[in-house]
Formats: sequence, structure tokens, C-alpha cells
Amino acid sequence: MQIFEEKDRRAKNLVISGLSLSSTPEKVTVEKLCNTEFKFNPQIVKCRRLGLPRRGRVQPVLVVLESVTDAEFLVKNAKLLRHSEDPVVRNSVFINADLTKAEALTVYQRRCRRRELAAARRSADNRSADNSSVSQTIPVLNTRVAPADQSTAQSASVRVLPSLQSPVDEQSAAFIDQDTADSVANIPNNTVPNEA
Repeated sequence: MQIFEEKDRRAKNLVISGLSLSSTPEKVTVEKLCNTEFKFNPQIVKCRRLGLPRRGRVQPVLVVLESVTDAEFLVKNAKLLRHSEDPVVRNSVFINADLTKAEALTVYQRRCRRRELAAARRSADNRSADNSSVSQTIPVLNTRVAPADQSTAQSASVRVLPSLQSPVDEQSAAFIDQDTADSVANIPNNTVPNEA
């Protein structure tokens, strides 16, 4: 039962990080932020800074609201802060739900996993884009003997896109090259092999 009571209590709370210290009360600063960025006036019960003050670090602000709907509205629309006209708000102010340590850890792990997957997708997309735009020239032994010079086989080049290549290990490639050389060596000088 205590878990649900705590969840209900926290549902009305927000944590705003990156809100700089000022001479005005926190409640007034938060109301001004909400009015300026969201055109919304939430019913704020109280505000207080979390943690101990440390040099070089701005303490987050815990905001207790009267209703869960006000808190949900602000959390859902927090991404609008990234489009703020104020560069300080745009770059450093974030609004999040008030989570327990376990919930915060779970959300953090999900966010890290999502970023890893996105980075892996981007690198895979970049590799496929790089491979599809680059073509390779592969020397191929021509088994047809030219009428002018019937004593030697001619060498030709074929352009193959990497996406069409099949992976071949070095042993297989050496075996294929030796097999091709043996078959060319067994062709009599005065005949041309039939094309299939």
C-alpha cells in the first residue's frame, strides 16, 4: 500500500533541473517559466531546491502541484523547451516527473539502451551508404581465347558493387584461382570452349 501512496503523492510533483538561482522566490520563477514557455499557469503548492548547494552545480527544483493533470501536462510538453527563444532555457532547463531512485534508474537504463540502438542504426546506415556508393574492380580470367592470339588467355576486368559480392574466405579464393588456372591450362591451343 505504501508504494501506491508514494506514487500518488509523487504524481503531483515535478523536478525542474537547470533553473538558475535568482533573488526571486522559486515559486515565482517556476510560474514565470510555465507562463512564458507553455502559456499555462499551474496551481503550485510549494517549491524547494533539492540536495545541498555545491559550487558549479545548480540544484534541481522540486515543484509540488495541486493536480496530477497539471503535472502530466508539463511533463508531456517539456520537449517544447528545446524550441524556446531563451538560449539558457533551450539548452539547460529540463522538466521531469518526480521518480523514486529505482524508477529513475530504470528510466536512465532505457534511455541509454535507446541511444545505443539509435547509434548502432546510424552506423549501420552509414556503412551501407558507404558500401553502396563504392564499386570495386575485380580481375576475371577470360576463358575465351581470342582468334588473333590463341596461345594465351586474356585477362578482363569486371566492376561489381559490394552489395552483390558474396563473402569468400582466403582459402576458398586461392582454391578458386588455382582451379581456374588449371582449367585454362588444359584448353588446347587451337580450340575455343563452348559457351553454356
